[in-house]
Amino acid sequence: MFHDGERMVVVSDKISKDASGVLSAQLGKEKRIVPLRFYQALSKIALSVIPEAELAALQRTVGWVRYGSSADMPIPKVAAAIVPLSPDPSAQITLYIRKKDVSRLPHVVCEFRLGCYMYVYALPFSERDNWDLIEFFEDDDFKDTFRHYSYVPSWILQDYGNNREIPIVQNITFAPRNA
Repeated sequence: MFHDGERMVVVSDKISKDASGVLSAQLGKEKRIVPLRFYQALSKIALSVIPEAELAALQRTVGWVRYGSSADMPIPKVAAAIVPLSPDPSAQITLYIRKKDVSRLPHVVCEFRLGCYMYVYALPFSERDNWDLIEFFEDDDFKDTFRHYSYVPSWILQDYGNNREIPIVQNITFAPRNA
């Protein structure tokens, strides 16, 4: 998939069209990924820009990213969405760092944007968190504090806790405007 200067072009050997006019195209070949590695990569991005003063509480997180320690512990889901904002060609990371320890909010909430894709996740295993953060995105304290996320209509909560390799096939679907 590329932009030719005027429009997006999709090149695929596997394109299908159903009776209602919906086109589906497979993008590339099947790839094998380890979902947990994706969460670790997102966490590594956040750790690379976090203020040094916060690192003391994140030593378990650093160990998990670098060495896979705590790999048997559950991790929070990642909220993902395609946002209706003008896409920026460069990646962006925003960190929300909790200042007081009297809240159920995660110590560090991360927002990673790449083009029109947005991922919101919590850094796991912080000493400043007093719970496992598994359902943090649905927590009332989180929703009350991060109200701007309610304007995104299509969040998908993705579980990247799997440490086994899985096959992934990327597809893109186009529906006619009148469908």
